[in-house]
Amino acid sequence: MKGSIGRLKMPAGRPFRILQLTDLHYMDNELDASVDARILDLVGFARPDLVVFTGDQAMCPAAVSLYGRLRAVMERLNAPWTLVFGNHDAEHGVAKSALRQAAAGTRFLWPDDPVSDDSDFVIEIGDDWLVFGLDTHNDATYDIGGKPTWGYGTVLPAQMGWVDDVLQTMRSKHGRILPSVVFQHIPPTVVKSFDQPGASRFHGEKNEAVCAAPVDFGYQAMLIGTGSVRGVFFGHDHINDFSFEKDGVTYAYGRVSGQHDYAMPGFPKGGRIVDLYPGGALDTYVLLHQDAR
Repeated sequence: MKGSIGRLKMPAGRPFRILQLTDLHYMDNELDASVDARILDLVGFARPDLVVFTGDQAMCPAAVSLYGRLRAVMERLNAPWTLVFGNHDAEHGVAKSALRQAAAGTRFLWPDDPVSDDSDFVIEIGDDWLVFGLDTHNDATYDIGGKPTWGYGTVLPAQMGWVDDVLQTMRSKHGRILPSVVFQHIPPTVVKSFDQPGASRFHGEKNEAVCAAPVDFGYQAMLIGTGSVRGVFFGHDHINDFSFEKDGVTYAYGRVSGQHDYAMPGFPKGGRIVDLYPGGALDTYVLLHQDAR
């Protein structure tokens, strides 16, 4: 198995808490200060064991310096943190390696990317859970019925193979398949089927179409077939925060956390809590910024 594995402890007597923040959209202007304040409030209120940013942390040519700004904010907090890239972070010709270097600080947790040198990682939570980050890349052209078709990026077969390698390595180590959760930026294609037969327990707000890739290269089948994945968490669509279950997996949008977006009036900013329990159960819900101050 390629790549190192990060490790965090499972707390005693309570679940391991993850705070997902998504689509910060730092833009190098006066509104960025409100993003700083929101991060500080949400992390301070939730007291998570890990903060995961799920893409589009920055969306302008100054992305490297803005990743440095994010690092400075997180250095003020006593919480390990990590991230995956979104489709906007490196769109202005910025190298992802430069963004990683700018983010690196004393609390930044990012094992080596073993697949694509983007933002794939795995973190081992005690002997109880695995937390994956998978890069969904940028826009792509897909062959749909022999016709080139534009679409958003997605998780690729090489990444799926790596996830399987990790799970088998962990099975050899622990004598069982560990439960896991996945964080990514662009929703999996299966999220488009939230209202189709087999989907259940819908909760939250859907205010725009699901912007996902037109094909999934077998990703949905992999998520089910591993016997490991309990939840997949993502961002990208700013005015959705809904969750649902299908085939034993919870799929959930984060709540948009940044200031520069197309969110409709009256749609408050926030984050998503993901609580991981020993034994493989999880609980998740939206935390609004207005309730965290």
